[in-house]
Amino acid sequence: MKRVKQLMIIDDDKLSLHLTEMAVSKLSIAEKIISCCSAFKALRYLTENCMPTLENEQIFCPELILLDINMPVIDGYEFLAELHRMEGLRHENTGILIISSSAYKDEKEKVKYFPLVGYVEKPVTSTKVLAALQSRL
Repeated sequence: MKRVKQLMIIDDDKLSLHLTEMAVSKLSIAEKIISCCSAFKALRYLTENCMPTLENEQIFCPELILLDINMPVIDGYEFLAELHRMEGLRHENTGILIISSSAYKDEKEKVKYFPLVGYVEKPVTSTKVLAALQSRL
């Protein structure tokens, strides 16, 4: 299985975030895992660390984002919309894996315009992540 250089996990629930980190770590699919406990913190991280500069034009977004949809303040849909509005951010090779406790059929219509890799229902396990990513990695 091909490893990605950077993988980002965004989930406001600390237990779910920890379980997802453990599941992804167990699979060894990423060289670096970036964990964010809110969409706001994830957007700030991306702005500060993933924007190309004159000194380094080879900066890119994480290749895979595991995104919780149901979060307060900025939910997963708003995060995706903001991600795609950010000028200069190189995210064209970033895949999104939705993490949610809602049924996928409810989410499917809302995320159809984004580069969706798959869907994992909570609680996240390495088996569920692997099954969702089989075609991606």
